[in-house]
Amino acid sequence: MPSVLPGFEYDIFISYRQKDNRGDHWVTEFVNALKTELEATFKEDISIYFDENPHDGLLETHNVDKSLEGKLKCLIFIPIISQTYCDPKSYAWQHEFCAFNRMAIEGTPLSPGEGKGVRPEFGRDIKLSNGNVASRILPIKIHDLDTEDKTLLENELGGVLRPIEFIYHSAGVNRPLNPSDNPDKNLNKTFYRDQINKVANGVKHIIGAMKKSAASPSGDSREAIPSSPLERIIRPNRKRMFTVLSVIVLLMALTGYLLYSFTPLRTLLQPEPKDKSIAVLPFKNIGSDGNDEYFSDGMTEEVINYLAKVKELKVMSRTSVEQYKGGNKDIRSIANELDVSTILEGSVRKAGNKFRISVQLIEAETGFHLWSHEYDKEITDVLQVQSEIAKEVTDALSIVLSANEKQNIESGGQIQTIAYDFYLKARSELLSFQLGTRMDPEVRNKHLQNSISLFKKSIEADPKFSKAYTGLGLTFHQQNFLKNYFNEGFLDSLKILADRSLKLDLQNEEAFFLKGIHYQEDGKFDEAIDEFNKALAINPNYADAIMGLAINQFRIGRDPVIALTLLQKTIEIDRGPGLAGHLRGMGLAYLYLGFNDKAKEFYSRAAPLDGDSSMLYFMKAVMEQDEQNYQAAYNSMSKACVGFSSTPWFCADGRAWQLQLMGKYKESLDVRLRWEENTKNTPAEQLGQMHRTGWLYWQTGNKKKAQGYFDRMIEYGLESIRLNRDYAQFKSAHFDLAGVYAFTGQKEKAYQFLEEFSKVPMVPKWAINNLNWQDPMFGSIRQNALKKLFNKCKRGSMLSTTACSSG
Repeated sequence: MPSVLPGFEYDIFISYRQKDNRGDHWVTEFVNALKTELEATFKEDISIYFDENPHDGLLETHNVDKSLEGKLKCLIFIPIISQTYCDPKSYAWQHEFCAFNRMAIEGTPLSPGEGKGVRPEFGRDIKLSNGNVASRILPIKIHDLDTEDKTLLENELGGVLRPIEFIYHSAGVNRPLNPSDNPDKNLNKTFYRDQINKVANGVKHIIGAMKKSAASPSGDSREAIPSSPLERIIRPNRKRMFTVLSVIVLLMALTGYLLYSFTPLRTLLQPEPKDKSIAVLPFKNIGSDGNDEYFSDGMTEEVINYLAKVKELKVMSRTSVEQYKGGNKDIRSIANELDVSTILEGSVRKAGNKFRISVQLIEAETGFHLWSHEYDKEITDVLQVQSEIAKEVTDALSIVLSANEKQNIESGGQIQTIAYDFYLKARSELLSFQLGTRMDPEVRNKHLQNSISLFKKSIEADPKFSKAYTGLGLTFHQQNFLKNYFNEGFLDSLKILADRSLKLDLQNEEAFFLKGIHYQEDGKFDEAIDEFNKALAINPNYADAIMGLAINQFRIGRDPVIALTLLQKTIEIDRGPGLAGHLRGMGLAYLYLGFNDKAKEFYSRAAPLDGDSSMLYFMKAVMEQDEQNYQAAYNSMSKACVGFSSTPWFCADGRAWQLQLMGKYKESLDVRLRWEENTKNTPAEQLGQMHRTGWLYWQTGNKKKAQGYFDRMIEYGLESIRLNRDYAQFKSAHFDLAGVYAFTGQKEKAYQFLEEFSKVPMVPKWAINNLNWQDPMFGSIRQNALKKLFNKCKRGSMLSTTACSSG
């Protein structure tokens, strides 16, 4: 049966390994089902070439090239991708798949009657009627592939493999999907009939586009034979007539635009906008050098950053997508997990100072390619390419960019190759540090030191590279927070580096974020909020800046609802490894407000995501402590400490506190002293702990040691207040100093600091509990102290609901 288009032998060529058709004849059944579906999809008959001989496609005695020359002249090539298909030695791979791919790229040979050469109107990729692009290679995948097979396929295609899957998944099972399979027992939840229908619809879209292109090879309407007397009269003056018509069309278009833009008609004509959300999956490194992984990772992060600057578009963070790197999960499942409607994926091949990147924008629900492109560029043009990808994606999603957004995603021009190389490697090291919270401390610190060194090298290679300065600022924040806690110039380097960056690039949102962090740590909350808002004006999807706003809303205590709303937004856009931390942040916020049940809900949601149940057990311990069940609280806190390579402060403090509440003072002191010795912590890490250790020394008979700890607590507490460090910003320093002064008999000073503590916008529940019955430091002033705080409830202060009610 001939093809529906002249010059082609078949409409569809089915390529497969004979191994996959033995036994249950899966391929034969697929072909028969497809034929039936095509009959219900097309008015005309669609021809399929399917070789059922007992060898792979052709016998060894055949002249392969000559035999396949005609058969491969088809509109659509369907390879059945299996665990055995990607074998360079097989006929199916070498003489069918690779041969058709080469033919489709170079052009289909003309038939003998048409002369020599190739048909110019069809390449491998066909533009569909809706503007999307589809490949004439329509892969069917019946097995999950080994990594090397997938790489072989993608190298041949020059891009990411996008198959229609016929795979049955269950525990330990990887086999072809059959018509009789129950979708409910299939982890993919796919129906065989639905997948067949997808193939038929894909064939219909591609053939329809090719037929349209064949009727109008240039893509527009070519000159046709005059079919009416009027056309024959007009034709001699064709050029002049086209000029007149062009003017008329232009005037009509302008009139329509004005009506559409400035009247209520626009509201009537504009379609209901689709959900504008996207996840950029980690670009695959398909180059020959595995050490270039940092480059493809860097391209992923930078494209995310460009897209994140578009307000109308919800963009998932880098940590959200990192979990899918190197995986085989299907697009729809990923989109459902991240709650996005589109996926951008791609591959990168770097060779020396050149790179090639292939990208595809996919509608997750249908699997259709909304846009695809391939860039061959010099490394110096990398920023331009990232900017161009962002623009093309927004165009494909019908997003109209504001003037500011256009400016924000404009390319920063060319870049020094060496500087950018160092920068991407530094970012890779910094990400390893940030995600390695349970990593061995020495290994994790090595990642941080490598990052610092590489950012400095980037600046040396190109002193005008703005992002290298802010990258260095992020590492300095991690490195110096505890070391320089009591220095007058605490974190001034952040502001210096941020200002240096902004002199080079006013659109670098990370610089405003760094300034926000600087002001936040310096206790200047309004200034911090201004800087975070500046960062978000450039990048509305900047999760860290949103988190910064939330933290500072809590610190100024104006409206906790705003803070909780901001925390919720970070949960929506950062759904990777960072999601668990954001959920715990929300839980901590509710814990601070006194809503323990709500806090436990968020901790419970976080634990399964990263397997870290430490804070869930911590939450359980807090609730058991409130019930004065100290032994149970101690057991829960001990479970919270399992799995850490070094004991975190909350484990040591929590276990010691429960032992103290049980009257086991010596055991409690041993826990605190072991923690001090093993961690060799700085004074900043011991804030809030020193007076506890002092009280335990006092109870065990060593009053001299106890006084030494009390003196240190007073010294560092007062210094924290003078410098307005975070320990003083929530008035925790004032509360602990009040306890020390109360215990050492200096009641007037105790009342003075307690009065200052009572000025916090919202008194947390833990403070009420400590004053009420838990903390022995306040024994001498307990009743008067409670009256002071509970009078605030009567004055309408923003105490937590449970704190006021507990009095």
